[in-house]
Amino acid sequence: MPFPFVYVCDLLEDLRHLYNHVMPLLPKDLDQRTTEITLRWLKRHRGLLDATATDDDCVILTLQPEKRTDRIYGLDEWSLENIIARVLNLPKRHCQDLQRWRNGPAQGDLASCVERVMENMAHVKHRLAIKAQACAVTVEMVDEYLLRIASQNKDSSAEVRSLTLGSMQYDTIDTLGELYQRLASREAKWLTRLILKNISPVKFPDSLACRSNHSFLPRCVQVRAQFSSSIPVKLRREGPGSLKLASSLRSVDSLLPTPPATALGSLSPPAGNAICRSDIISPGVNATETAFSSLVMLNRCPQTGKKYRRIALVESRRANDAAEFMRRIESLDLKTPQREKLWVEVYDWRILECVGKVDQGKELTYDPWRRCWIGAV
Repeated sequence: MPFPFVYVCDLLEDLRHLYNHVMPLLPKDLDQRTTEITLRWLKRHRGLLDATATDDDCVILTLQPEKRTDRIYGLDEWSLENIIARVLNLPKRHCQDLQRWRNGPAQGDLASCVERVMENMAHVKHRLAIKAQACAVTVEMVDEYLLRIASQNKDSSAEVRSLTLGSMQYDTIDTLGELYQRLASREAKWLTRLILKNISPVKFPDSLACRSNHSFLPRCVQVRAQFSSSIPVKLRREGPGSLKLASSLRSVDSLLPTPPATALGSLSPPAGNAICRSDIISPGVNATETAFSSLVMLNRCPQTGKKYRRIALVESRRANDAAEFMRRIESLDLKTPQREKLWVEVYDWRILECVGKVDQGKELTYDPWRRCWIGAV
């Protein structure tokens, strides 16, 4: 199923409580807590984010509305206030309550006033959306409705304006009315902030500091490992990394891998380190799969002379994609210096989790290499 909008609001609400903490947190502690909450949310919804029916890029950009520079909705707080009052049929008393964003304690925060007004109306007349209706609204649905509004604005990008189907025109008031009437008060608050492209004081992190054993991340985040040449090879796998969030505006060319001839230099161990061990480099969690059309690999460790072990990692639950990736490896027709076939072992990527447990001193009741074995190509 597509991704429910309430799940996005859950994360934003958790971050709001953090940013509005009674005792303000130090910047370092705030960044750390933000990362912990975000990683926990990504882990909880990984299966749904990786689902075929979910537009994962749309989910991430919903959490970062300021990056929607190609969309111009043409709405500010004043015009949006009038539209909300009209689509919700607010009586005079509630209209005055909605207008408190202009001054007073809620100065400049229209979204909080929307939430308070809708809560008061729900308690009195019970005529707003119930929880089941709010849960039925998906991120993809919200994105589609907002895209309709932006496609009719002359200040939007040419690509967005081109999405207008023929002579079909969408009325902004009717479009927003359908959304607001389906949402509960909390979700309506965050929808208001999405339209205004301002979710402050919350700020969804552009990068996440995490450890190498965070293999639960969904495909909507890209992993870019950064290694310092001063760190010994045996410690690098547990060193800090950096996660860069995917963007729907990225081009395919920007995701092409670094040519092997230049990539090998940056991954070479520092001179003088005579330690040779079986190292596994985790594949990047990427929304777009990539593969080398040619492969340049060293056969032996320069320090010890031992042969390198070549391993390919796949997702066994995606049988068709795994088979296609194995066929692409086989098409490389890798050869040894003696012109014999060079075999590449194929394992399920969860071998990384097993190896991580072993490194932490945990005893396994099974052979991880046998359990995760797929084949060889």
